[in-house]
Amino acid sequence: MAFEIFLHPTTATGGPKAFNAGVSRALAAIGAQHSAAAETVRLSDRTQIHLFIDGDDDIGLLTTEEMTGTVAAAIWRIAEETASMVNFGDAFYALPSAGPVPATLTLGFSSAQTVRRPEDLESLLAHAFEDWQAGEATEVLRKEAVARGVNERRSVALKARKPLPDLVSAPSHSLLRRLSDALFGKAL
Repeated sequence: MAFEIFLHPTTATGGPKAFNAGVSRALAAIGAQHSAAAETVRLSDRTQIHLFIDGDDDIGLLTTEEMTGTVAAAIWRIAEETASMVNFGDAFYALPSAGPVPATLTLGFSSAQTVRRPEDLESLLAHAFEDWQAGEATEVLRKEAVARGVNERRSVALKARKPLPDLVSAPSHSLLRRLSDALFGKAL
């Protein structure tokens, strides 16, 4: 699973067409290679991020497997060009072009704030990314422990089972003796 950063357009964005144009301007300005069909963006340091734009919901989603200064700079530039609020983890951040954080948003999210400098956003992203990585590692360890427990219980259950009786056993007497016993009764 990748780290997710959402871009929420604001009233300053100007609608879906303006949002898409802002994304294109931002990617061109940072020298990113972008394939609209593949939704993959290769940044100048060769880091790849994935960019999904949903015109119906008027939202953008960036996903990344690593957090570098170049990734943070790309997020800043795209958010500024689109006048979007940035959301990751459980926090919302308004960049200068997005205007102030709406009062309705500050009521629902205690960590909604304005970020004025790219370095500040980079620091916030780095901390959230570290927390996300720690959570992912914990989840992997939990899943491994559960799988190990299931395997141990299966092993114990299989060892506790008694083997099934052998339904086809070797005859205790020869074929001739068995036929004789069947025809004439058991010999004394």
